[in-house]
Amino acid sequence: MPEMKAPDNKRNVPGKLSAWRNARRRESHRAILVAAHQEFSARGFQSVSVIDIAKAAPVSTATIYKHFTSKEMLVAAVVEEFFEPEPCVPFNAKQDRNEQAYAFLSSMVLADARVLMGDLVKQDYEGPALAAFDGWLIASAKRLDI
Repeated sequence: MPEMKAPDNKRNVPGKLSAWRNARRRESHRAILVAAHQEFSARGFQSVSVIDIAKAAPVSTATIYKHFTSKEMLVAAVVEEFFEPEPCVPFNAKQDRNEQAYAFLSSMVLADARVLMGDLVKQDYEGPALAAFDGWLIASAKRLDI
């Protein structure tokens, strides 16, 4: 009996569609991680919303929540990415992975602290610590290359 070949018609499309969906899902996942890394590093955890990350990715917020249950889990996924064999976030192969993860977390916390200190200065805070707040803002701006 001759070997039967499946006809090249719409019946083969579901397999192709499934492969396309999986590829698109991986692309979206990577885009979200890269955008989250950029946004959190630059603006901190508190100042960045899921909407901001969605705009930067660009994907919908629903897509982000399909991949990550919360903004906190998104931060965890960004940090986990540093330990992947081929991370999608900016990565230096010559530098220790823990150091890179610490640098990301530090930049995120530093950005949050800058918002707090900036708010204190804007609220006409007057006290002996004002000079320390101003000095810290200047020093942290240099550290962040702002």
